[in-house]
Amino acid sequence: TTDYMPGSPRIAVDHMGEGPLVVFLHGIGSNRTTWHLQLPAFAEDFHAVAWDARGYGLSEDYPDDLDFGDFSDDLVRLLDHFGARTAHLCGLSMGGRIAQDFHARHIDRVATLVLCDTFAGDDANDVRSGRSQSIEEFVNSRIQPFLDGEDPKERAPHTAGRLLSPNRSKDALQRAIRASSEIHVESYIKTVRASAAFNL
Repeated sequence: TTDYMPGSPRIAVDHMGEGPLVVFLHGIGSNRTTWHLQLPAFAEDFHAVAWDARGYGLSEDYPDDLDFGDFSDDLVRLLDHFGARTAHLCGLSMGGRIAQDFHARHIDRVATLVLCDTFAGDDANDVRSGRSQSIEEFVNSRIQPFLDGEDPKERAPHTAGRLLSPNRSKDALQRAIRASSEIHVESYIKTVRASAAFNL
């Protein structure tokens, strides 16, 4: 079932099952459909939810620049919407960073935390955070094609597969391409900039 959380911006969520709330948070180039294979499996024991973060998928865009903490505010709204005091959070990449930020701000509302392929920021002790580019160069490499007018649907077949295992299934690749092709360009640009500045 796809529902919409009221408030601004309106947030789309797919959910199924009953029990403790588990929330799946997608990465920067994706949307809630990343988790569609997990929802039925977890719905056997949980109320399983996958959201479209603000400015993604079926969720609304927003007028101002993004503060990364806005995602945590939206996640509070999600828990409140479903009447859950706490939730199990599972975040992939950017979704893992959202989960970390939420944990830092609202530790009393986190039942468990699962962090997938993510890191906490530019930490010299974390090899995953090391970049050969400056933050500005990294941001520009991600957003310049869209500033130059490239369409996400044209770009997705060339970029989505780089985020997956070489042993990925055809279905996984098609899901990634479909999700990447649905990027809201203006919101994506705001998200890349805010995410680059995130550091816990």
